[in-house]
This record gives sequence, structure tokens and C-alpha cells, in this order.
Amino acid sequence: KPYLTHAKQLGKFDPLVAYYCRCYAVQLGVQAHKEAPSEEGKGVLMALLDRLEADKRELGARLDQDANKAPYVTDFAQKIFDQADGEDRAGAASRTTARSFYAASIFLNILRQFRDDGALEPELEQKLKYAKWKAADINSALKEGRKPAAGPAAAEAALAADQAEA
Repeated sequence: KPYLTHAKQLGKFDPLVAYYCRCYAVQLGVQAHKEAPSEEGKGVLMALLDRLEADKRELGARLDQDANKAPYVTDFAQKIFDQADGEDRAGAASRTTARSFYAASIFLNILRQFRDDGALEPELEQKLKYAKWKAADINSALKEGRKPAAGPAAAEAALAADQAEA
């Protein structure tokens, strides 16, 4: 669902990233349908596949260019991440910053569809985990009425240590 929500939000702004969000949603939907088939799930998947076909016609040759695949989505996700990270490190974190970190995690996650094993490069996996953690951390701080801690905290050091051990 978050992939489709972001696809809808991006529709006019960046139809290419929106397309890849829908593709990843279909990939996840097919897996879920195999595990627990339902007529409702099948209907949703069929509607999504129809939408993807329409998107393919609209995007045309752009989908055939390698630069418009993983590198394009990586760049897009990185820009969203960098914007949120800059706000956070400047001590200006807000709900919008948390939403940006969360969006970055969604866009980083859709990169899994470009690899046969569904894995991310270690650096991207670390950014994904950090973006999710920062989104939750900022939201928690704001709910508790305190100013979010700027920049990386001990949790990032723990993530880096986990990466080094892997």
C-alpha cells in the first residue's frame, strides 16, 4: 500500500518513479497472492497490471534506457534522503522531515526489484535502515513534545557496527 500511495503522489511529478513504485507493488502483490490467494487480491493485481500497461505506453522508450532504471531511482531516493538528512542535521527536523525520511525508505526499498536476489547494496541497505529509524525517531520525539535529536545518534553507530560485522 505505501508503494501505491507514493506512486499516486508522484504520478504527474515523476511518472517514471511512480511506475517503478507500482511495479514493486505488483511484485509484492504476486508473492502475497501465491501465499494466500483471493479473488479480491486477484482483482487488485489485474487492475494494477492494466495500469502498468497504460504507463508503459505513456513512458515508451524511457523504460528501455538503462539509465532510467536502478540508477534513476537511486538518484531520486538519494535526493529525498539528502534533503531530509540536511534538515535533520541542521536541527530543523519536523513532521515533514520524518515523512521525507519515510519516503526515502520507500524509494530505496523499490530498488530491490532491479536485482534477481532482491538485495540492496550494503550502503543502500544501511541508508534504508537509517531512514526508517530517523522517521520513527523524529515522530516519537514530536509526539512526546521534545525536540528531535539532530543528526545521527548512537543507533547509527550501532547500525554501522552491524554493517561492519556482516
